[in-house]
Amino acid sequence: MVDWDALYATLCNKPQMYQQWLVKQRSGFCGTQSMVARWNLARDGKYPNCGEAETAAYLKICPSEGRVGLLMEMTEDLKNGYTTTMPTQN
Repeated sequence: MVDWDALYATLCNKPQMYQQWLVKQRSGFCGTQSMVARWNLARDGKYPNCGEAETAAYLKICPSEGRVGLLMEMTEDLKNGYTTTMPTQN
């Protein structure tokens, strides 16, 4: 069951791109190999770094050295106040 009023209250002031990112991550309909393999039969749905099924949930816990390194790099950028300017969409 979804509390639509609470969801709206939470997301109504967030940028549209954040809303889209959140929906894609939560639903699993993002550009992961598992999703791409549904419409491109040449893909096996596996994460190239470790061979496990690449889902949105798995990308958060993958122990692959490359994935962990990327997480650490991005975390450091955030700690150091690194920001990227993204165009706003309303």
